[in-house]
Parts: sequence; C-alpha cells; structure tokens
Amino acid sequence: MFRSSSAGASVDDLLDDLPAGYAVLSVAAGRLVVGPTGVFLVAEAVGDPPVAPTDLGRLAAYHREILAEQLGAAPFIDTLVVVPDRWRDHPVPGASAVSVRLLRDTVVSGPVLLAAGEVERIARVLRAAPSTALDRSG
Repeated sequence: MFRSSSAGASVDDLLDDLPAGYAVLSVAAGRLVVGPTGVFLVAEAVGDPPVAPTDLGRLAAYHREILAEQLGAAPFIDTLVVVPDRWRDHPVPGASAVSVRLLRDTVVSGPVLLAAGEVERIARVLRAAPSTALDRSG
C-alpha cells in the first residue's frame, strides 16, 4: 500500500476517494492521476529531509512522450511528492511538495483543464502504454 509513513494516512485511500471523473493508474514511482484538473504523477517522498524518488522526472517525461505520440499533443504532467506535514514547506527539486492531508485538495481544487472526453482518452492511452523498467503496471 502506498502510505505516508509519518502521517499514517493512506495515499492510496485518498486517491481512491477522488470524485467521479478522475482515473488513478499505478506506475513504478507511485500513481498517475488523470482528471479535469490535469495529469499528476504522485509519489511518496523518500529520506529525511524528503527528496523525490529516483527517476520521477524521467517517468513523467516518458508518459508525456507516450501521450504526444498517441494523441498528437500532451498535457503537462505535474509531479507531486507527498511529504510529512513538518516538511510541507521544504523544496523538493523536480517536484512540488504536498502534505498528505492536502493531497486531495491539491489534485481536485485547480481549474478545469481537461474535458471529460479528454480525461478518458488520456487515461486509456496511459493504461495501454508499453511497460518499461520504470513502469510497474504497464
């Protein structure tokens, strides 16, 4: 289970509880979330102070390339690193740090960037993406 160790809250549970219209896909470093507010690569921080998991940026770039090849264009993939509350203001190079308790609001509270049909197409392409050494679910 993808769990924020210090907060005790399950990141999986928070992502499973997103509103209708969001898709959550498992990848090597965490989860890809596709919804009306965009595409997010959500990963749990490692270390103390927290850093982004190795290859997080490369994983986001890989999935963006797949989207561009299949759809002709690709949305930006925001990388979010879930950190313990005490580190929420600590910069995490290559990603935005977000505390586990603010994760859901961070994902759903932004402006609507993708229509329902776009969300479904993006999620379908990402589900069918070829598996790589970085990708656990294919």
